[in-house]
Amino acid sequence: MWQGYFGIENLALNDAQRAELVAALRALGPSSDPQPARLNHWRTRPDAQAAIFEALFNKDHITIQTFKNRLGAIFNVDPATINHAIAFHTFATLPTAVVTFSRGGTNYLRVAFFGYDGAYWPTWDESGDEARAYWHFIVTCGSRASDRLGAVCGGCWGGCCGACPAVADPRMAAAHGAVDAMTALLLALFVLACIAVSRWRRTRWVDGEYRDG
Repeated sequence: MWQGYFGIENLALNDAQRAELVAALRALGPSSDPQPARLNHWRTRPDAQAAIFEALFNKDHITIQTFKNRLGAIFNVDPATINHAIAFHTFATLPTAVVTFSRGGTNYLRVAFFGYDGAYWPTWDESGDEARAYWHFIVTCGSRASDRLGAVCGGCWGGCCGACPAVADPRMAAAHGAVDAMTALLLALFVLACIAVSRWRRTRWVDGEYRDG
């Protein structure tokens, strides 16, 4: 068993195929547990074409072969005709295995096992840090990050896009925009206060009214 995070990104599945896959993945994990964090829960990317799942998973249910079996059932083909390629990307501090599934020369699905390097299964915290780092880029880079799982320099995913910062604090990614707006507002108020103080210092009381000095 492994408690951690994995993500999927749809590349060419149609709506019905994507819905069938997502339904199967949402059924993974225990049906009940005294610790709610072990139950399967997920977060969907704003464009609805990717999602992150977290649960106490049976490792045998999230292997490359089991994903091939699911895709084979969706396409009604022999799973042996589904191909895969593996790349590794580091979103925070640990490498993440990213598997692209294809058939007939078309890439259909990517799966990222956050913090898993092909041998070492990360702790829950370690996997979570990688998943939050991934989400930070999605929030920060928006649509430009859509292909990050696929190509290091195809978008912002490989860290080569100057417009996308490194992971400063993934846990604060969701509040990033609100913090920036508040900072801008406070800066504007500070400038206005400085202008008011400066003008007050240049005035003097003459004949019952303030005049510029």
